Amino acid sequence: MNRSMHARITALVAILLIGANPLGFAQSPAFTQDQVAAGRAAYRQSCAVCHGQRLEGLQISPSLAGDRFDRTWRGKPASILAFHLRRMPQEPAGKPGSLSEETYTNLLAYILQSNGFTPGETALPAEIDALAKLTIPKKEGVELDPDAPVPGAAEASEALKNLSPVTDAMLKNPAPGDWLQWGRSYDGQNFSPLTLIDRDNVKELKSAWRAPLKGGMGMPMPLVHDGIMFLLTFPDTVLALDAAKGTVLWRHESEVPTGSSQKTSLALAGDKVIVPTSDLHVLALNAKTGAVVWNHAIATEVKSAGRGTYQIRSAPMVIGNKVIQGVTASFVPRGGFIVALDIDSGAELWRFNTIARPGEPFGDTW
Repeated sequence: MNRSMHARITALVAILLIGANPLGFAQSPAFTQDQVAAGRAAYRQSCAVCHGQRLEGLQISPSLAGDRFDRTWRGKPASILAFHLRRMPQEPAGKPGSLSEETYTNLLAYILQSNGFTPGETALPAEIDALAKLTIPKKEGVELDPDAPVPGAAEASEALKNLSPVTDAMLKNPAPGDWLQWGRSYDGQNFSPLTLIDRDNVKELKSAWRAPLKGGMGMPMPLVHDGIMFLLTFPDTVLALDAAKGTVLWRHESEVPTGSSQKTSLALAGDKVIVPTSDLHVLALNAKTGAVVWNHAIATEVKSAGRGTYQIRSAPMVIGNKVIQGVTASFVPRGGFIVALDIDSGAELWRFNTIARPGEPFGDTW
């Protein structure tokens, strides 16, 4: 191969590489601490009323920080975020685009700094054409797809190999680093005995990892045992994560014919994760693999209709060999109830009606 042909092939490879990875040669935005300070003041005056004091988003106004920022703006030119900032109506009594170009640039610097970017000596330009040449980099090592494949069996097995069965003794007196049920302990104190984080150093906490979740109704309490976090999230999805890294070790998603309802948490017992679902089932999953051990459908005396709905909202509670699960009944005749299921098979052992029926104690008082 002669030198001329080698040069042409080298140039062609460079062009193909640039086309395949246009962000690889893009320049990241730089900004100064003065721009951040001015942007913070402008944000509090003109933006916080809609987007929250900590950029967390309020009602229909989206978050400008954290996972929402990562999904929406990373990997894109800074000019796109700058354009949308100019479209947002300002407070008090402002109109879109009513702030100065310098103020918009300072707001952009403040948002970048709030998402982990570090200020330097170079000022962020105000011109859209200049911002178009700057790319907000993607976060290295973070997969932002909530449906991304989980790691291979070997990696998950390595992380889960030290997961021990949850015993009755553990549930009665959990280890300081564990959170084994909704209120942590049977008395529901929701209090951790760990002392490493206190009032003096809590302000120094920083994000260690983020795991993307699908948006939807939910208010789950994560459970943690032996460094593994178990989370019930929307829609009827259970995740087992490495609590130190955020790596998803396994995922189980229940296909329910109804919409996904709000649920508070899971339960752990032995080598099982106990899961309530939106279609009135209770599942037991293998804690190390996510495989279904048993699946119990809770029978109801009447069908949900109109405003009347049965729902499972509360977390299961494991006591001995029984899983205790409450079922709410909004506008349903005869009311809700509590069931006890066998921990090994899922079979129903007993049922208690929360509104006493005729013939039961106190059932004739109304």
